[in-house]
This record gives sequence, structure tokens and C-alpha cells, in this order.
Amino acid sequence: MARRFDNTVSALCYSFIAEWPPLGCDGYFYHNEVVRFVIDQHHRMPDYLRLPIKMVTFVFDICGIFYGLSLFHNLPPELRALQIQSWRKARLGPMRDFVRLYESLTLFAWYSKNCSAAVRQETK
Repeated sequence: MARRFDNTVSALCYSFIAEWPPLGCDGYFYHNEVVRFVIDQHHRMPDYLRLPIKMVTFVFDICGIFYGLSLFHNLPPELRALQIQSWRKARLGPMRDFVRLYESLTLFAWYSKNCSAAVRQETK
């Protein structure tokens, strides 16, 4: 179960990063570090949030069946983007909040890693 959670979070992070302009200031891409950061943030959540977030993440992964007859983390990028977009615009607030949570964590980690790399590169 932990592996499936990690795979789903990884697929979410990679999908969000694909939506943003490329940075890669030093030619190195920080995708896996971003995924580790997001998973670590989940582990740091209080107990009363950790399990519900994990359960909604599993539901999100299973909902991939409606988009491509496969779990979200096994879908091709274009179907992942379609599923994320539909949850982003869903009528139910918790669905929108779920996407916003993971997108915010990913965005924070992505730009933190890449911007600090750019500063290190400029000081050389």
C-alpha cells in the first residue's frame, strides 16, 4: 500500500511539473527530490490528517479507471492531466482541495529547488 501511495504522489508531482515552464537552471531536474519532499510532508502531518489524505489519494488513484481503464499512476500523461483538470473543476470542494494541496506542495518544492540552484550557479 505504501508503494502505491508513493507512486500516486509521484505521478501527481510529475503531472504538475509538466504544466509549468521548464526551469532546469543547471541542467539538473529535481523531480524525484520534489516527490520525496511531498511524501515527507505527508509523513509530517498530524495523525488526524495523515490517514484521510492517504485515503483520498487512493480514491483519486482508483478514479483513473474512469479516464483510461487503469489506475491514475499507470495512465499516460495526457489522461493524467485530464483527470487532474476534472478534479480541479469539480463541484465538490474536497476534490478541488485535494488537487490544490498536492499542487501547492509540488510548486513550493519545485521552485525552491530550482531557484536555489540558479542562485548557486550565479555565484560561481
